[in-house]
Amino acid sequence: NNMATTQVVVVALMLGLSQARTSNLQDLLDVTHSCVTVSDDSLLNSVNFLTEIVREKVGWEWGPWCSSKQHNNTIKISLALTGNLAKEQSVYLGDTSLNIVGYSVQDVDNFVKRTLRLMHVYSSTGHVYLPRNTTLSPAVARWPLRGHQYTMAHHPSMFRSTLDKIGGMNVSFWWPLNTCTPDEADEIFAAMPRIDSLFFPGGDGGTLVWSNISLVSAALRKHHKHAQVWVSAQELDASDMMEFVKNISKEEIKAYLSGIVYGPHVRISLLDFRRMIPSFYPIRQYPDICHSLGAQYAIPKWHYAWVFSHERQCINPMPTLMANIVKLRSNGSTPTIGVGAYSEGTNDDLNKVIWSALAHDATLETSDVVRQYARYFFGAENEDEMYEVLRGLEKTFEGAPNVTHISSVYNVIDGIKQRMNSTELKRNWRFLMYLHRATFDKYIALRYSVETKIQDEAMKILVNAPKTGSEQAISDAQKMLQKNYTTPTLSSLRQDVVDIVSMLNSTVGAEVIQSQDTYLNLNSIDTPLSDCIYISNMLKNISKMTNEKDRLEMIKKLVDAKVTPAEGFYDDLSSTNDKDHPHLEGGEGQVADPAYYHTPLQAQHASFNDKLPLSWQRYTESFYDNSVSMEYTGLSKSMQYEVEIVYQPGPVTRLVANGDYIVHDYQAPPQDIQYSVYTLPLKVTENGTLELSCNAQPGLGGSGRTCQISEIRLRPTKSQVSR
Repeated sequence: NNMATTQVVVVALMLGLSQARTSNLQDLLDVTHSCVTVSDDSLLNSVNFLTEIVREKVGWEWGPWCSSKQHNNTIKISLALTGNLAKEQSVYLGDTSLNIVGYSVQDVDNFVKRTLRLMHVYSSTGHVYLPRNTTLSPAVARWPLRGHQYTMAHHPSMFRSTLDKIGGMNVSFWWPLNTCTPDEADEIFAAMPRIDSLFFPGGDGGTLVWSNISLVSAALRKHHKHAQVWVSAQELDASDMMEFVKNISKEEIKAYLSGIVYGPHVRISLLDFRRMIPSFYPIRQYPDICHSLGAQYAIPKWHYAWVFSHERQCINPMPTLMANIVKLRSNGSTPTIGVGAYSEGTNDDLNKVIWSALAHDATLETSDVVRQYARYFFGAENEDEMYEVLRGLEKTFEGAPNVTHISSVYNVIDGIKQRMNSTELKRNWRFLMYLHRATFDKYIALRYSVETKIQDEAMKILVNAPKTGSEQAISDAQKMLQKNYTTPTLSSLRQDVVDIVSMLNSTVGAEVIQSQDTYLNLNSIDTPLSDCIYISNMLKNISKMTNEKDRLEMIKKLVDAKVTPAEGFYDDLSSTNDKDHPHLEGGEGQVADPAYYHTPLQAQHASFNDKLPLSWQRYTESFYDNSVSMEYTGLSKSMQYEVEIVYQPGPVTRLVANGDYIVHDYQAPPQDIQYSVYTLPLKVTENGTLELSCNAQPGLGGSGRTCQISEIRLRPTKSQVSR
């Protein structure tokens, strides 16, 4: 925007649509046969980029120069600089011409790329179209800074030029202080052609030693005098956060510090953070858009079958979730200069595009971006189907595995695969990436369906133990639990997943897709998805008992593990289904609070433990100074109650009733997961209502995860029930 104002006019003459094969092409202009002219060398990069993309997509290059010998039907695209600012629109596509008007070389480059996103390329016929009667005005950006973190694992083909030659680019480096000594940094900076900023993480991979930051900053500006210095305040507790604010307010630090980064594991929300940081510092966002679990924006109500099989990093197109966060973060309440998103591979490829596109153009809708992505990377003939696949993959993660929905998504992308030859398939790593997810999901969904049915049948057998006798029931249940669930369909799907991983590894490389899981989730693909192993182990122990009464009693406890007690209440806080924990206070909700500062989150450990039931491997948790709260009504005013609670090991917590009665003071949860029982005085429930609230000690730092509770029972004491 600071460059000299100029204008570019691009004119394209219309070619007849005699080769249009589908009805929707009537609204498109055929630009397959085009040539390009340029009047100023400063536009060569834009021309080269334009022709290179076309060559990649259709196999031939638009003529670099138009001449009088060109056929009359050839589209003539001319790029020229002019000082005429009379026209307001940036791009206009009419019946006979394509006009692009820009005020700088950088503007032209942006407009060319926006036009490319509108392009309809039919690889099957080699035709290229652009929509008629389309007007693009200058984009109104949400933020001036929009970017993503790339690692050394990313594929060279993702970059079309060396970074020092890309106009409008901010080249920033994540630079933990332990990267090198100040003297070594001086040598490195001298050898680097371009650095716009360094980001020193304060936590989550780095620590802030201000004296060292000062030395490295001096070395940086010795070779790159305009480079900026940024720091973050991640994983700090309340005391360290106050010390951080105190330090960045010192004159000697203000002299070299340019701004503050807001990333994952900050103990307060972005709104509160902006209020805390001195206003003269700009804030840059560093959102985690690549992780699904134990993350800044964990997938809401993520079912255990997906957690155990996909774990923390997986191929995770989440356009609706990400678009909501972009809009929340740019609504004016929390002013920042923009985003440099955190990433660990290309598994979040669509998420990157959502953040970039919506941040660049506030008028775009999520569906527009997903469609452009589908059309640009998978071809116009596959746009509708890939749009449904990408939206469908996000929907897959809503609730328990739904075989019908997941099979539908799989069938669509598998149908596209069947139309591709092996060369096309191996060349498009993005398609392989989503094919992997869809195939993986179908395998997991079918396994989940079979395993849960086996478990349900075994439990039915155990319910009848009082009639059949414990030994017969145990024997029959064990036979059911040992049943082989593998089918030819499952075996075939699993092999397909392995083959797709092999293809990805031979193209861009698995480390490019997921740098933190280079097996692409193959290590977790066979993780059990039910309690079958746990139940079987319990039955082995029960069968060793010599007394029939004892065996039946233990079987009943196993069967009734989630039964609501008589005249009491039960909440399964391990469940992602709201109906299973009706007394849990929901807070602000995930849509308004996607980082869960004021909303409880259902989460779990990623590693499966066959010595525990699934319900004890999951939990509801809160973050930092917030609480997990339960509300009860309809209690007997004359009965005394007790609370039975299952905590996960973690930070010390306190349980309070009605805001003032301490059920238990700050203490560490048991290291061995077990029931903890606390009796409440009659006065606590004498009004027929009760609020229970769990919280950690104020000022917690780190990841902030606390009050991890798997289940809660509220019931009359045994003496009250017997009476």
